[in-house]
Amino acid sequence: GGHCYRHRRWGTYSYYKCDPPTPSTTATTTTTPTTTTTTTPPPTPSTTTRRPSTTTRNAPPPPPPAPSPSKPAIPPAGPTPAEFWTGGFIQQLLGRKCPPWTAPPFTETAMTPGHGGCQRDSINLAVRYIRPSNRCGPGGRCPRGGQYGSCVNYNKGKWYPEYNQAGFCITTGPQGGGKHQLAYVEKTLANNPGVGKFYVNAVKWAQTDSPARYSCDSFCKKCDKPSEYCPDTTDSPIASGEPGSCDCHCRSGVAAADFDRCTTVSAVLCTKHVYCGANGKAMFTPTGRQDEGSCKCVCDHGYYGRNCELREGESCDINDCSHRTHGGDKPGDLGIRPKCACNCGGGKFNFAGPTCEDWTFGKNPGGKYSSTSSNFTVQRQSQGRCWGGCKPPGQLGEECLCSVNNGNWCRRFYRGKNGCVGDSIVVRGPEALTKNSKGLACVQENGGSKYRCQKVD
Repeated sequence: GGHCYRHRRWGTYSYYKCDPPTPSTTATTTTTPTTTTTTTPPPTPSTTTRRPSTTTRNAPPPPPPAPSPSKPAIPPAGPTPAEFWTGGFIQQLLGRKCPPWTAPPFTETAMTPGHGGCQRDSINLAVRYIRPSNRCGPGGRCPRGGQYGSCVNYNKGKWYPEYNQAGFCITTGPQGGGKHQLAYVEKTLANNPGVGKFYVNAVKWAQTDSPARYSCDSFCKKCDKPSEYCPDTTDSPIASGEPGSCDCHCRSGVAAADFDRCTTVSAVLCTKHVYCGANGKAMFTPTGRQDEGSCKCVCDHGYYGRNCELREGESCDINDCSHRTHGGDKPGDLGIRPKCACNCGGGKFNFAGPTCEDWTFGKNPGGKYSSTSSNFTVQRQSQGRCWGGCKPPGQLGEECLCSVNNGNWCRRFYRGKNGCVGDSIVVRGPEALTKNSKGLACVQENGGSKYRCQKVD
C-alpha cells in the first residue's frame, strides 16, 4: 500500500523513499479562516498555541503525513564538521586547498585552489566567519567580542539580526583595524550578488549537525530546533523557498523587528496601530490572495523608518547608519535624529554616504545597499582578550574601564572591573536594549582620568 515518493532536497538534488499508504476513504477538508476588518485596532496577537488532539480513543495512531511541497524532508543530522581553518592566513590556506562546501554535494563540481578558484574575498570571509565554532550561542549570544560580536543570519543577499543558534557571530560595523566585520561581507554581496551561494553553502556545511536551523521554516519563525520543524500555529509565519532564498508570509507582529523578514503580511496586520506602530498611516497592496500582500507606512510628522519606529529628537544608534558605522557606544555620540553623524570608515571595502548605504567598487558604479532592520546590535565581550581582561562588573563607585590606551598594559596591570552591575549584554544598538537595569553608567570622573560606575539620570 505504500508508494515511492520523490523528495526534493534543499539544493539541486532529489531522492526517493517509500512513504506510508495514502488513505483513500477519507477526504481532507481545509477551512480557510475568514478575516473581518474593523476601524478599531486589532488586539495583540495571542502567543498561546493550542495543540489539537491527533489521536482517537482505542484507535491506532495514524501514519505520518507525506511532506508537503512547502516543507521538504529535513536532511538527517550528521556529525559536527571538523574545522577547516584553525588560524593563520586564510588566503595562503586557500592557495593550497578549498573548503569542503565548495565541492559536491554542495556544488555540482569541485572548485580548485588558488587564483581564479577559491582565493577570492567572499570565500575567504565565509571561511573566517561561517564555521561550526563561530555559531551564535543560545539566545543569539556572541561573547567573544572583537569582529565576532553580533549574531546575524543570511537570506537573499542580505544579513538579518538573529536571535538563536541559527546565526553566526560577525560584528556589524565597518572594515578596518585588522577587523573585516559585516560591512566587508556585505560589500562582496553588493558588488557581486552571485557570491551569495558561497555563504549559503558554508551555512549548510557548518550546520551539518543541526540541518533544521538553515531551513526557511526556521528563518521565518526565528525558531531554534536543530533537526525538526517548529510547530505551526494559527499565527506563525508561513515559509516558502529554498535555504538562503526564503519568503515569509507573516500573520502576527507587534514591534518593527517582527516584520524584518516578511515578504508579505496578512491584511489584518496592515494598520496604523500594528504595522506602523501607531505613528503613521498604513497602505495595503494585495498580492495574489485578497488577505495577503505588502504594507507600507506613511509616517506622521516627526517619525520615519519602515514601520515609523524612529522618532526625531532621540539619540541616533548604529541602525541609523545601516549598522556600518564606528561609534554608537554612548547615547548621542552619533547625533540626534534625524541629523545623525555616521562614520562609515574609509577604503574600498566600506560603504559611504550620510547613512552608510552608498557603495562603489573599482569600475562598478555601485548604488545603494540598504539595511534589513533597525534592530542590529553589538554585544558586550565576556570571553577572550577583553580590554583590561574579562573581569566581573563593578559596583557603584568602582573603577569600570581601563583608561590607559594600551591593550597590553591594561591586560597586565589593570585591576579594576569590566563595566557595571546591571549592564545589558548589548553595547551598541537601539537605546532601549543598551540601558543599565540599575541606572549605572561607566563614566569618567570629573577632573580625573579614571572611569567609575556612577548613577545617571
